[in-house]
Amino acid sequence: MTNPTASWDEVDELLGHADSRIVQEIVDTGASIDELGAAIDELETAGGSGEAQLPASPRVAQLRKILEGMRRGLDEEGTMPIGGTLI
Repeated sequence: MTNPTASWDEVDELLGHADSRIVQEIVDTGASIDELGAAIDELETAGGSGEAQLPASPRVAQLRKILEGMRRGLDEEGTMPIGGTLI
């Protein structure tokens, strides 16, 4: 059985109330909240090492690409809060 698609509110909350366009883009992928969590975890793991980790699935890779696009709005310190975690 597959996990249900994450709702707009779930994605918004997990991303710490990100830009609504990004939330909608993620919802449009049909990803589950678990897949979004995996994408965030993979980015956090690779963040400090600079090493690219193979994504857990094609959908997680798609989510990682969207989340990496969020980095364009980083502050001067190079951090952006996502779900209360700085990445």
